[in-house]
Amino acid sequence: MMENKLEITKRGVLYVTKLCNMRCAFCYFRYEADPKHFPVDDIINTIRLLEEKYRLDYVDITGGEPTIHPDIVSIVKACVRSGIKPTIITNGRMTDIIAKLIDNGLEDLLISVHGYGSYHDQVVGVRDAFDKITKTINYLVNKKFKFRINTVLTKYACDSILELKDFYIKCSPKIVNFISFNPYEGSLWSDKHEIDFQVSYSTQATAVKSIIDELDHAGIWVNVRYMPLCLMRGYEKHVCNFLQLPYDPYEWEYTSANMVMGEKLKVMKKQSFEKCDLGKTEEEKLYFYAMQDIIKGNKQVGQCSICSYNKICDHIYSQYLDEYGDSDYIAVPGKVIIDPLFFRKQDLRWRILKNESNNSYMYT
Repeated sequence: MMENKLEITKRGVLYVTKLCNMRCAFCYFRYEADPKHFPVDDIINTIRLLEEKYRLDYVDITGGEPTIHPDIVSIVKACVRSGIKPTIITNGRMTDIIAKLIDNGLEDLLISVHGYGSYHDQVVGVRDAFDKITKTINYLVNKKFKFRINTVLTKYACDSILELKDFYIKCSPKIVNFISFNPYEGSLWSDKHEIDFQVSYSTQATAVKSIIDELDHAGIWVNVRYMPLCLMRGYEKHVCNFLQLPYDPYEWEYTSANMVMGEKLKVMKKQSFEKCDLGKTEEEKLYFYAMQDIIKGNKQVGQCSICSYNKICDHIYSQYLDEYGDSDYIAVPGKVIIDPLFFRKQDLRWRILKNESNNSYMYT
């Protein structure tokens, strides 16, 4: 039985481009002025920093769409040489490039699937997008190369959730992340109403809860990200919001992702020790404090103040509250929980890194 000791993620992030070959409706970078590839020399320097300064074991290569970067093979090779295992976060269009990356040491793939069939094509703005993903996934299945999937919970994903469930069971990804659309403060959508692809938290939660059990039975772990905990009653162990994120080995380590070091890190550690009401050790307080800072603009309603999940929940993005009101949020009775990982510790399968066995990850 595995010792119940959780560690901060050792995974970093490497942005290689802002360019993309799709037009996802919800993309934060879609409307950026002058998107471009980042120079390969700068990318190599960042890899060196992640290795030497932050001592990371894994890195997610992302964009934009990283497979369209002209030096992407060299970038993957550089990660491998550094001893950092590379993952590509991809829309799955470039099957031949992905095959070449695997041949050159790519450790993992995280593929974006945002609806079934034409639903996916509609939300990403490209007619043959789902066919391209299917081609790539079929290649991976035939090669026995395990992968993971991201699905953003828009109306397109929710409307095709049963078809997605069948698709996932057939192709058997290691993990599926269902990601609530995140109109964070300062984003394009933080002050928008009637976003055509958006649905309420409760609609998202109902869709995901309807298929978790079947995916679990098929050996596919489900993470639900950025969802108010009260809407996931009975499935709380699957929720990985910001306060749970630092310990997920598939998420990004905060200090490296934000290039926090030196005096800035010292100040942050001091503030976390003085101000953070979560965690016991200096390390725990640092990361929980960082996550609290990210979600500090989120809103609480009256039910939140009497909910036993109040301390460990990300609460509600202002845009959702303005758009859908507060009737969906019902306080969960009981003693206030102060450990953000209280539910995650009940089933540790979310910790299973690639090529590891499931057998020793059940918490008792």
